[in-house]
Order: sequence, then structure tokens, then C-alpha cells
Amino acid sequence: MLEKKKPREQSGRHSFAAYRAQVRSAAMASLSILENDGIDRVYCDLHDDFVIRKKDDDGFSYVFYQVKTNGKQNHNWTLNELFGLKARTKDQKKQCTEKIKNSFIGKLLLHTVVFDNYCNSPLCQDSCRL
Repeated sequence: MLEKKKPREQSGRHSFAAYRAQVRSAAMASLSILENDGIDRVYCDLHDDFVIRKKDDDGFSYVFYQVKTNGKQNHNWTLNELFGLKARTKDQKKQCTEKIKNSFIGKLLLHTVVFDNYCNSPLCQDSCRL
């Protein structure tokens, strides 16, 4: 009988569906610890959706991950969406820098500034170590 009645609360179900990709990605990264390829820790919802810590002879480095989903299945993200930019319109309003900073790409770029030498990213010019 329970499954035949429509639930009055749907927000929890939507929240879980939205975070499913993030949880799945972090779980797969956590399993990579068992492969002994240098990954020794995975942080969830700390500075990013998840972060892996790599350890080698030179010390520690971090790889930051943003996991984004869109309500539409098979949605192709536009460059404007990735960078937090407004689409051009006739009555162009000022671009919000906060939206750029909090965008998918903005967050990843910010890590290369904030974590500088500890960020293990293709955006870094050399291998970054702690």
C-alpha cells in the first residue's frame, strides 16, 4: 500500500538524485586508494565536491573535482554556463563577478590560485607539491 500512494514530500528525493553523480564519483575515487597508485585520501564536500590527495616521494598534492548535473538528461553544457556568463541580450546588464567566481570553471581556476603549489592540475605549470 505504501508504494501506491503519492508521497507528499518530494524534495528529499530530488536532492538525492541531484547528488547521486557526486556520491558515485567520490566513491569511485575512494576505491582507487586500493590500487596503491599514490592516492591516499578522498575528501567530500571540503573545498570542492570532492578532492583526492596524492602522495609520492616529493610530498602531497591535491586534485579538485566539481561534479555538475543538469535536470535535463543528455544536457550539453554551454560555455556561458561553464563560466557563469550571461548570454548576450539587447538590454545587456552588468555581468555578476560572483557568478563567474562560483561557476564550474571559476571554482577550478580559483583552486590553482588559493592552493598554488599544492594543486595537482593541468592548469598548474609544473607539478605542485606540499
